This record gives sequence, structure tokens and C-alpha cells, in this order.
Amino acid sequence: MRRNSLAFLSALFAGTVIGQCVTTFPANEAFTDFTVGVPGTLINNWTNLTTDNLEWNVDENGTPTAATGPIGDHTSNNTNGNYMYVEATGSTATPNKVAILQSPCYDLTGVAAPYLTFWYHMQGAQMGALYVDMNINGTVTTGLWSVSGNQGSYWKQGWLNLAPWLGQTNVRVRFRAMTGSGELSDIAIDDVFVGNMNPVFGCNENTAANYNAAVNINNGTCSYTCPGGQQRVRIDLVADNYPNEISWTLKNGATNVTLASGGSTGTTVCVPANTCLVFRINDSYGDGICCGYGNGAYAVYLDGALVVEGATTLRSSRPRSIARRDTVVRTPFLSGWGHIQHRAWSIGTTSLRPKPGHIPSPPAG
Repeated sequence: MRRNSLAFLSALFAGTVIGQCVTTFPANEAFTDFTVGVPGTLINNWTNLTTDNLEWNVDENGTPTAATGPIGDHTSNNTNGNYMYVEATGSTATPNKVAILQSPCYDLTGVAAPYLTFWYHMQGAQMGALYVDMNINGTVTTGLWSVSGNQGSYWKQGWLNLAPWLGQTNVRVRFRAMTGSGELSDIAIDDVFVGNMNPVFGCNENTAANYNAAVNINNGTCSYTCPGGQQRVRIDLVADNYPNEISWTLKNGATNVTLASGGSTGTTVCVPANTCLVFRINDSYGDGICCGYGNGAYAVYLDGALVVEGATTLRSSRPRSIARRDTVVRTPFLSGWGHIQHRAWSIGTTSLRPKPGHIPSPPAG
């Protein structure tokens, strides 16, 4: 009921969106008040075109196919946030099927330095392509921005300089997704921005080695290399619908000194090589981050190698080698158990072992 009420109020008071072109900038669309569904309810004059093969769907809480699509949105990094995506499952969804999402019209006469930015997610071994086309007063120019192939599990930023259409009064953006060779090609977008921008390209991720606070467009150049004699630990986390219940720590196992800590978001940190590390993640309510209230997930990496993860379905409990010396250890995957309360792991550069007294044995079978 709350979502429907918000959608009604948004449509009622949108002002410069309903029935005319957008004239107030910046114009931001996080799809928050769209109604989840297939395709769901689109508002603020966003539309699915009917001249293509597929629809863009309003979604939250992860796409239904494993190993493709986001788990959570980009705006809030949790499972309760909305995004738009194209589903690639089904005999009629691939290969090379097209879905076009069109924005409302923008009146750029008062925008001195117009830019388009957005975030996209394109994970999958059978990934297709995403294109940005522009519709100017009914004339469509295609392929002004594009990306194709598997882009990994993280949201990435795309952008387009709109200066060629400065002064135009009817400018529409089209996001054209083309599925790949199979179902592992879901494509998603979130957080669309149109407005004035003096672009500064670089890395705006504050845990990166080359972080620059002045950057407003992340061009994928973030460096996570560590100084000599150190290794990089990366903690990825997508919260469920109750992010305030989550906390985690990364400690030096020998000294018990906290090296990093957080709540519903992860981080990266450089640590001395050959240090025993203890990672602990906790849900204060005790019901975990999956699966009754959102399919949250977490993962810990050491120099890019997965050490441990908790996801939305029960994974294999086979031994996993993560060591330079091929020390084989048993990694308990907690996903599917429904709890992450007081789970801890000891992590070393040559081994990983459950910390005694904290982790039960994986279920049989």
C-alpha cells in the first residue's frame, strides 16, 4: 500500500514531468516509486517501446536467474531498492532480442553543460550489449554509447555528453538492451541523471589507491593495488531489507586489533602479508540476511581470490584451495542456513579455517 501511495503522489506532483518536458534540473531517476512487476508500472513518462522484442521490468531483490543480474539496486545497495532490467530467460528472450526503455523528454534550453550519467549491471557468461540512443524531436540516432560482454558483478557508470543537443526542447534518452546467446545475459540500469555537469573523470571510490574526491564520473580506472609486502582484502556486501541490523569486523587474529569494520556496506583494505585475519559478520536480529526479507549476500576476497561467501542458495561444501601453497581447507557456505549471527573465519595468506567454536559443520549432503 505504501508503494502504491508513493507512486500516486509522485505522478500527481511531478510538475514538470507529467504532460510536458522536464525543465527542472538536475533530473534524477532512481526508479524508486515504480511498481515492481513484469513489466511493472512505469511512471514519470518513462515508457517501454512496443516496436522491440522484450520489455524492461521494474525489479528488486535480485533477478531470478543465478550468475546474472544484480542482487540489489545501485541507489541503496540493498534488496529493497528498485532498478530496471531485461530478463534473458526463455526461448523467446534470446539470442539478440531487443528491449528499449525511453525516458521522458527533456528541455535542454536552460542547461549550459548537459550530461547524461547512469549505472548499469551486466553480469553473465552469455552477455549481450547495452546501447544509448537519442531521440531528438522524433529523429533517432543510435549507438552513441555502448558496452558489450560480461562486465562482472559490480554496478558500473556510463555517461554521454549531451552538448550536441544544447538548446533542444524535446530530447529523449533510449536505453536499448540486446540479450546475448542465452539466459546468462540479464541487463540492468539504475540512477539515471540528466543535468549540468563539468565532468571530472577518474576514481571516486574512497577505498581505492587512486581515489580523487573531485571525481564525478567513475570511468573504471580505480586501482586497488597495495604497497609491497601487503595484500588487499575486499569485503562485498549487499544488504537485505533490514540493513541496520548488519555489522561486521575484520581483525588481526594475533593482536585482536580491528583493521576494518562496517555495517551494511563493505570495503577494501591493505593488510600486511602473512597476517592471520579474522572476519566476523553479524545480524543483530538473528535471522540473517537471506532469505525471508530479501536475498542479501556477502563475499570476502584476498587479492581477488574468493575466500568465503554467503549467498541466496545453499552452495557446495567441498574443500576450496585459496593458498599459494595449495593448503586445502573446508569453507562453510552459510547461504541457505538462514543465519549469519556471529559467524567468523580465520583467514591467512596460506590457509583459511573456521574459527573454533563459531561455525557449525555444514549440513550433510
